[in-house]
Amino acid sequence: HRWAILGRSLDEDSDDVSFHVVSTHAEAETFTGMVFIRFEADLFFGYAYVFADLVREAVEASDVPVQVVLIDAESINDVDSTALSVLSEFRAELDLDDIEVWIARLKSHLAEFVVRVNGVEPEHTYPSVRAALAAYQARSTGDDGASSEETTTADGDEDDPA
Repeated sequence: HRWAILGRSLDEDSDDVSFHVVSTHAEAETFTGMVFIRFEADLFFGYAYVFADLVREAVEASDVPVQVVLIDAESINDVDSTALSVLSEFRAELDLDDIEVWIARLKSHLAEFVVRVNGVEPEHTYPSVRAALAAYQARSTGDDGASSEETTTADGDEDDPA
């Protein structure tokens, strides 16, 4: 697969957090009202509509209304203009359903392009998955608590906050 719905796993003996594919890790915690997805390919014209369709399917499959789609962009190294256009249109489509698009771990060289074409609001870009999840949980509880910027991926690699 070039995409995965993710959930959070906690090591009860430590503060370690990792993110795993929900379909293969039943213990991975999901978040009510959030679809957390990793797309493991560059976004270019050939994959842009596939990406939008995959997210759309995940939103439609949710048991509860989705408020936020969180994209873990660690594996996205390049985005072309067609993909940016599709992302902008798709974000507008989700806006009609009051669904926000958040993005974590977007490479810094891509961030300005994604924000410029209205693909993601600047306040919804996060340096790490952990920071995005903390913001979502704080919003859900009305708390504005701080979060750690470090996280680990399903592969156990430390998150690069850049």
